[in-house]
Amino acid sequence: MKKLLFTMLLALTLSAIATAQDEPNPITPAPTITVTQDPNGYCLVEITHEDPEAIIFYFFERSYFNEVDYSEWYEYTGPVIFSEPGYYVVRAYAVVLGMSPSYEVDVPFNVDAYKGTIAPLAYAHLIDEQNGLKVHFIANVHEYDLVAIPPSDEQYTWPEYCYYQINGTGEWQRIDIGDYIYLPDYGDYTIELYACADGYSNSRTTTAVVHYDPDNYYSVCEDDIVYNGLVYITNSDGTAKVAPQYYAPLTPHFYIEYEGNVVIPQVLSIEGENYTVTSISKHAFGWHSSITGLSIPKTVTSIGEDIFYNGCSCLTLNVEDGNPAYDSRDNCNAIIETATNKLIQGCVNTVIPNTVTIIGKKALMYADIVNIDIPNSVTTIEDQAFYACHLLESASIANSVTSFGKRVFTDCSSLTNVNIPNSLTKISEYTFMHCNNLKDIDIPNSITAIEYGAFYGCSSLNNVIIPNSVSEIGPSAYMMCTSLTSISIPEGVATIERGTFQGCSNLASVTIPGTVTSIGSLALAACDNLTRITCHAETPPSVHSQTFDYNSNAEALYEQATLFVPNESVEAYRAHEEWGKFMRIVPFIGAGPGDINGDGNIAIGDVTNLIDMLLAGEELPAYVDVNGDGIVTIADVTALIDMLLGGN
Repeated sequence: MKKLLFTMLLALTLSAIATAQDEPNPITPAPTITVTQDPNGYCLVEITHEDPEAIIFYFFERSYFNEVDYSEWYEYTGPVIFSEPGYYVVRAYAVVLGMSPSYEVDVPFNVDAYKGTIAPLAYAHLIDEQNGLKVHFIANVHEYDLVAIPPSDEQYTWPEYCYYQINGTGEWQRIDIGDYIYLPDYGDYTIELYACADGYSNSRTTTAVVHYDPDNYYSVCEDDIVYNGLVYITNSDGTAKVAPQYYAPLTPHFYIEYEGNVVIPQVLSIEGENYTVTSISKHAFGWHSSITGLSIPKTVTSIGEDIFYNGCSCLTLNVEDGNPAYDSRDNCNAIIETATNKLIQGCVNTVIPNTVTIIGKKALMYADIVNIDIPNSVTTIEDQAFYACHLLESASIANSVTSFGKRVFTDCSSLTNVNIPNSLTKISEYTFMHCNNLKDIDIPNSITAIEYGAFYGCSSLNNVIIPNSVSEIGPSAYMMCTSLTSISIPEGVATIERGTFQGCSNLASVTIPGTVTSIGSLALAACDNLTRITCHAETPPSVHSQTFDYNSNAEALYEQATLFVPNESVEAYRAHEEWGKFMRIVPFIGAGPGDINGDGNIAIGDVTNLIDMLLAGEELPAYVDVNGDGIVTIADVTALIDMLLGGN
């Protein structure tokens, strides 16, 4: 029977949608974005709209040294000052009640822009049997014989050409970036070069060292040391580190393709000097690695982020016994450092040993892992530790974990089983965003805050019990949880933030405690199937004009949903500017709809009482309208039984 009713309801909903599509709402005019810059380079961004009642939403993205920070949508409340250097794009749209959202508009601008040119590097590419060693002049990390199309970022400009001299002759020659020369004779070469772009200042001078012999060739930066095929940087204190592939933002440090089994020694002996290898730099093995094995000595105590940036699925890792920072094991694709909390990105089949105390930022980002067990030794899991692990199905987190970063499981689209230990006090921002297969999760009583977007886009999440310990639920916390059918906000929560349940299209029932004093914009927008709102607050909470939607969909909600409120507060809700829009405002007693006998609990006795009242044929009070459809019938008995069984 329920399935038949659901099918009929779905058909009616689709029909309503089709009708609505025949008569689209008018489009809100787009907002205007104005950017002004002061002499110090700071930028003031103002967003205005012709309708003073319009609500404007904006976000910005920042490109800086080829890294882009994507922000979230915010409601515009006043001018925004941008002081962090970089290239920005501000995007905005507006909504007006009764109209569809406007199209998005965007404006690009620079903050504290430096009109310079990216430094180039000479790259020994291959041996031509007739001409010798082919050396390219490049300025792009990812491509060696062509410069990519310049980005719109004007903080630096891509070079158009460069000047170079070989072995300090003083004879500077011009060459286009992406072009090449040949070195016909074996030997060691020093190539100095700087880049130029018309209308911009020249880059700093860089120096490349090129080695060419019958069996080998390579190119590195001037201060680098090549020792047994690996590139190192030596320090004045007698230590050395495996060099990064990047010399500076957007400029390569070296181009040597590591391959096979790579062994890092404890000590480098160079021209009578000994250097102890103590660290491995970020991106050390970068994009051009085909290594199958890596051996790390016990002297190494620091490893940078993402040393296998492009993945290491066929890697066998050996860590020398006695190294205090790492677990010694074979056939594992992750190095986990307990001292400086850096890890390796792009690994598979990872087992975290019980010597590890910290799982660092982006530790296993994009890893092809299926299951992960966090041992009791771990106390901290940092931001994006398992970001976009698309194959990850389950995660077990030990109770030793007390610090949990942002976006830890974001985009783990296969995740179905994960526990939240009672050692945590909050669910951080975007922790489970877009975990599309996560159906239910137990939230322990230790949790006091569910932060911004924690479950955003968890489209399969259908069983949510928020414990009474939670006093803060952040904006967009459950936004687009399209399988969620009912939610009860715990006592102690004072504010239902902006967009908390926006887009929960199957949400049918919401219970709001008496502690709530305000509900933000779009908090229950696009909840198309919402039929019952129970609000225990005796004084109507403040409600944004767009709490329930930003277009005419809100009008349908006011007609279809029943608002249950305390008996003594009915008139106050009916007189309220926003709450009064609901066509049915019904009083309740005790625990709310379903508490037929008013004893403060909903139990089997209430089912019996309701049946007796129906059989008696007497006029029934509004508070026994359990399903909120405006009439009291046997359907309310069914709804009450569903409530007791965990339904709606």
